[in-house]
Amino acid sequence: MQFLYIGAYLCANIFHIYVYFYLFRIFLGESKAKWMEWLGFSLLFIINSATFLLASNPYLNLVSTILPLIAISFLYTTTIFTKILVSVMVVTVSMILDSVSFNIGSIFLFDNMNENQLFTNVTGSFLFFLLAQVIKKIRTPQKNTTLFLSHWFVIVAAPISSIGIITMIF
Repeated sequence: MQFLYIGAYLCANIFHIYVYFYLFRIFLGESKAKWMEWLGFSLLFIINSATFLLASNPYLNLVSTILPLIAISFLYTTTIFTKILVSVMVVTVSMILDSVSFNIGSIFLFDNMNENQLFTNVTGSFLFFLLAQVIKKIRTPQKNTTLFLSHWFVIVAAPISSIGIITMIF
């Protein structure tokens, strides 16, 4: 059963990483170096999967996701604030969807933690993908707009606060 759990987790995680890639393309455009982009997302998968499977620490898992995503964002030609904002926002949305999946699984479906974790990984990834599809359909490209530093602070503070709250809850 453990081998099945690990295999299912790895499949769900690679799909989840693909959704990060997909959203980066939607919000940040094409990468300056496509091979570096693929290498970055591959390393994100390896680092994130190893952290989850070996450490099973939600704080380390969060760091193993957000720091590589911020590093990968520097392969795109946009402002540093946009890169950080997109990185933090996609992780925040991912965490919220995973939390919703976990709560649905624990309240309505599963008593076993391993089964619920597997349900959370798979369902959260599919919900994340569906949301990415909706975003792609409704997003309209914006012209270069300038925001003041105080506006960026508020925009970035909201998802960071959400990450903190979700992390403290779980």
